[in-house]
Amino acid sequence: MMDQLIERFPAQLVEAMEIGENATILPYDQEINLVYVAGLGGSGIGGDFVAELIKD
Repeated sequence: MMDQLIERFPAQLVEAMEIGENATILPYDQEINLVYVAGLGGSGIGGDFVAELIKD
């Protein structure tokens, strides 16, 4: 099963890019000062990645 997930990963990345490119993002006129990213176990790495990405 894990090998199938790994094999499918590149296609999932392409699909995610297509979803993002076709998404309609509405304007938001209020200041955003807090973002919450949740994860459990290894999935918490997404939050770590975002924290490093936006770090001042």
